Amino acid sequence: MQWLQLIKTNIPWGKRERMIVRGILIALPLILVIQFYLVPSIVKIKVLAQSIPKRKEDLKELRRLRDEFFELRRETALVNQAIQQRGQDFELLAFLEELAKKCKIEDKIVSMRPVSNLSSPPNEKIIEITIDGLVTEELTKYLYEIENSTKLLSIKKTTIRSNLGPEKSLDVSLQVSTLIDTI
Repeated sequence: MQWLQLIKTNIPWGKRERMIVRGILIALPLILVIQFYLVPSIVKIKVLAQSIPKRKEDLKELRRLRDEFFELRRETALVNQAIQQRGQDFELLAFLEELAKKCKIEDKIVSMRPVSNLSSPPNEKIIEITIDGLVTEELTKYLYEIENSTKLLSIKKTTIRSNLGPEKSLDVSLQVSTLIDTI
C-alpha cells in the first residue's frame, strides 16, 4: 500500500509520469492474467488437441476388443450349449468305438487310450487311436464322421504311415479331443 501513498503524495508529477504510472497499473494486471491464466490454458489446449488422435485410436481399439469379447462370449455359450445337449453321460472313448463300428473298422483298431497332455486345458479330453491296415476310403469316412459329429469333436493330431504290404494300406495314429463339462 505504500505505493498508493507515494502516488497520492504531493510530489510534483508531471503529466508524462502520471501516464506512465497509470499505464503500468493497467498493464501489470493484464500481464499477470496473460502469464498465469491465458498462456497455461493455451498450452493445455494444444496438448489436449495433440492427444485427440491417439485417444480416437484407443477408442477404436476398445471397440474392437469389446466386439471380440462379445463374439467370444457368444461362441462360449454355443460350446456350453453343445456340451449340455450331448448329455452328462457322454464318453468319448465309447463314442469313437461306436463310430468305428459304423465305419466297419473296429477290427483294425490296435489301441485306444486316453492321453494326458499338460499343455492342454483342464476341460479337454484327448483319446489317441492307433489303427493299422486302413484303406484311404475307410480313413476318409472315419475322419469325416469324427469331424462332422454333433459331439464337439476335433482331430488334434494325425500321423499316417504307408504300409509296405501288398494291400497298400495305411497305419494311422489319431488324437481326437473334445471339451468336457467341468461343473
